[in-house]
Amino acid sequence: MLHFLKKLFKKKKPKPKHIELNHQPLVYTNRKEYTFEIDYHTSYGQNVYVTGNIAELGNWNIDKARRLFPVSFPKWQAKIIINVSILKNIEYKYFLKKEGSSEVIWLGDHNHYMRISK
Repeated sequence: MLHFLKKLFKKKKPKPKHIELNHQPLVYTNRKEYTFEIDYHTSYGQNVYVTGNIAELGNWNIDKARRLFPVSFPKWQAKIIINVSILKNIEYKYFLKKEGSSEVIWLGDHNHYMRISK
């Protein structure tokens, strides 16, 4: 019984307070913007996407690919911020996808490669 009462009236330790720091994590200092661009004549309803071997490009998952936007027809473009701290090369490929369809048409026979510099 005495043990129960001690437990009941035991002082609770205060919870640590969350402290906000006024700086961004280092990961943001190693990010650069890259422009992915392709000239391609599309049909009505088709969009151009890029996917590749990094998270920012969807890790080859077409559902997570990045959409490009027409800047001056037939030029399609996307500006994508990439964490360059751990990368040396990016492998990527463009594809077409019609709105509302899961079917894709890969553009070109080979993948593209980009060497990353910090």
